[in-house]
Amino acid sequence: MFDEPLLPVEVNAGSYAGKTLRERATGRFYTHDVLATDLAARLTEALIGRSQYRHVRALSVCDPFCGDGRLIVALLMTIADTSALRRCRVTVTLRDIDSQAVKVAGRNVIAAAQELDLDVVLREEIGDSFAIEHPPVYDIVITNPPWELLKPDTREMAHLSPAKSAAYRNWLKARCAQLDARFPDAKADVAWAGWGTNLARCGWDLALRSCRPGGAVGIVLPATILADQASASMRRAALSRAKLVDLVTYPSEARLFAKVDQPVVAATFVAEAGGVVDATLRLYGADRLEKATRHLSLSPKELDAVGYALPVGFGAEAAGLLGLFSNFPQFCDLEGNGPSDLWAGRELDGTGLHAKLRVTGQSPFISGRMVRRHEIAEWPSQFVPPDLASRFRSVAFERLVWRDVTRSSQRRRMIGTIIPTGWVTSNSLHVAYFRDGDRKRLCALHGVLSSFVFEFQIRSRLATGHMSLGIVRAARVPKIGKMLVKKIAPIVERVLATQSPEAQATLETKVAQAYGIDRDGFAAILAQFPKVDASERAMLLDCSLWK
Repeated sequence: MFDEPLLPVEVNAGSYAGKTLRERATGRFYTHDVLATDLAARLTEALIGRSQYRHVRALSVCDPFCGDGRLIVALLMTIADTSALRRCRVTVTLRDIDSQAVKVAGRNVIAAAQELDLDVVLREEIGDSFAIEHPPVYDIVITNPPWELLKPDTREMAHLSPAKSAAYRNWLKARCAQLDARFPDAKADVAWAGWGTNLARCGWDLALRSCRPGGAVGIVLPATILADQASASMRRAALSRAKLVDLVTYPSEARLFAKVDQPVVAATFVAEAGGVVDATLRLYGADRLEKATRHLSLSPKELDAVGYALPVGFGAEAAGLLGLFSNFPQFCDLEGNGPSDLWAGRELDGTGLHAKLRVTGQSPFISGRMVRRHEIAEWPSQFVPPDLASRFRSVAFERLVWRDVTRSSQRRRMIGTIIPTGWVTSNSLHVAYFRDGDRKRLCALHGVLSSFVFEFQIRSRLATGHMSLGIVRAARVPKIGKMLVKKIAPIVERVLATQSPEAQATLETKVAQAYGIDRDGFAAILAQFPKVDASERAMLLDCSLWK
């Protein structure tokens, strides 16, 4: 038995938005049967492809976060249908911090073994898998680890007294310090207000550590981990220590988990030295049916160029093109404190927004829903009072703005325009301006950010419904110098004034060429945008634009 991470007794009963503090702190979600069955099949295929398992007589398998045991049951069903493994003695280890869950899982596993006529030896362990300093190793590890980002939330602690709130916060700090020390590869590269410990990353690290060389790991994860900034070190470590052989993705609309609104991936690894990605990528739709199968191939150079981010659900066919941008500066290289440097961020906090706005005033207020590509969709009808507007130095400049909330199902996700001086934006918009107020450079930057080539980079890393500023900052841009400004700024002015499709096509071409992309390369990028219709595609690829 291993120690369970005990919450302070006095906050155990707390709840917020349908989840208790215990559920948040332990990240408890049970795997959908669709995922379990498919992952078990891919895991078994990967294992029997290894020469050392072709005539094996005994297997050891483990789920270190077993829940009700459905992943192990799915695995046993697959083993029973696999002639090379059916007569093996299977030693199953079930581990979970929830003693009742382990009992239920044990009963389910025994019942399945009897029904399938399998030789199964069961081991039940109650306790915290994260507390095991040197975990045992197994031939197969199949698991859905906890997903929570450990951080306090004022909304979930609102019902607690100051003393109870402090106790919970202190417990979280100690827990984060313990996990960061035990799983250094899983430690966040970028932390939110000092909080960055993610149980899913720690679980991924633990699963790989728990697999013996040559064995196989099947794991369910939030898709964000395969692309976000915070998980870059974990991805680098995982892809170096193990070989990814299969990756399946489901959109958030598939609703595989109650109370979870984010894309999901199930990954299958073989425990051998990696360094490259050479895997099958399968994309599923909201109906949980397979939409497409792709081959995902990325070299070490290509992986390094994109921070080891995997193009989950977008850009798989053209993933190799991402490496072409590695010699260009990043968006963040434009930022600085110099007189002509770029500033990027957000302005007015949306908390208690109604009380902050007025029906008259000198500083119009604009939010994300009021912005369309290259234009204002709804003119401001509310205003920010002078004392509040004066807090934002950026208000004195024309600014490039783009929406924060965008769905992967949208035709285009980078939705922005340029707004006048004096306006104040909500935090549903990202904001950028040059400190010298150079409108031509701002127009050129807008042309780049609104392009297919830039959005291709962004989409390959976005795994949520938000346009992460961190991911925008990491994307590559051509040098915004005099030559580029001279070529692009006048076209952007025309687009902003008229929204002309012809002008937009010309702009897309000029930006692609600034990236060194030719017509064929641009066609490959366009192919990753399925909602671009045939007429627009023909216009964008018109040979006359590519002379």
